[in-house]
Amino acid sequence: MKSRLFANLSPQEQEQFLQICKKEQIQKGAVIKKEAQKVEKAFFLIEGEVVVKKSSSQGEMEVATIKGDEDVIFSFTCMIDGGATLTTVQARSNCMLYSFTKKDFFGFCKQNPKIGIKLLQNALEIMAIFLRRSDEKIVQMYQTLEEVL
Repeated sequence: MKSRLFANLSPQEQEQFLQICKKEQIQKGAVIKKEAQKVEKAFFLIEGEVVVKKSSSQGEMEVATIKGDEDVIFSFTCMIDGGATLTTVQARSNCMLYSFTKKDFFGFCKQNPKIGIKLLQNALEIMAIFLRRSDEKIVQMYQTLEEVL
């Protein structure tokens, strides 16, 4: 499985981690997570396609489409902090995904410290990339606002 979370892990180490994950079949049209709900697990999309939606003043709008061959983990921050999700994710086709909980993730890291350190380093890098991209979008929105005003 290709994922930035698994960078620097051997195939055997990846397989060890995947053993704590729950494999789920999702039917086309099913909502995997709903905006504003608490989500306590993270997901890897293995097969299929999902659409990411966000509420706006004009109603719900599609903001992204994710395919199973893309390197995307969704709800990772919600899994870490137990907070509410900012988007809705719905299956656009029949999908297969892996999910894992905070308890399972950190339990695995404690029981397998050499692999756990690699996973935690990779998770921090994923979150840093996300934060940097978010900061760039905020700067772009501010510049656009300045131009309008």
